[in-house]
Amino acid sequence: MTSSSEELEIQKLTQNFLRKKMFVMIRHPLKTELAKIHFKDHLNWVIDMEKSGKVFCSGPFVESKATEGRPGSPAGGMTIVRAANKDEAIELVNTDPYVINSVVSFEMKEWLVMEGGFNLKVSFSQGSYEME
Repeated sequence: MTSSSEELEIQKLTQNFLRKKMFVMIRHPLKTELAKIHFKDHLNWVIDMEKSGKVFCSGPFVESKATEGRPGSPAGGMTIVRAANKDEAIELVNTDPYVINSVVSFEMKEWLVMEGGFNLKVSFSQGSYEME
């Protein structure tokens, strides 16, 4: 059982946490032989969803250098979606050509972003950026 002083300390530690709800689509390979056929359409879908603000980030899992970023990787992948609720997130990812064409199955997890961060360095004259 947590004491009231511990509870107060926890409240203080977490008071500034982000508490932003997002949804995580975890892709599981089904028909890897179809991945290359639908890869361009899948990429266009992800890019369109990113441009519209519906995808926060997306990419393949990496088992080894041999499978890194390749269509049909046995490692699967993940897409983090911005949506009002889980049903909306599922409706959105059901429009992914990889899902439509049974290249992957997926599970959707509700995720509460609490802590973390990143650093961003932009160089205007060099037209470059670095993100950590």
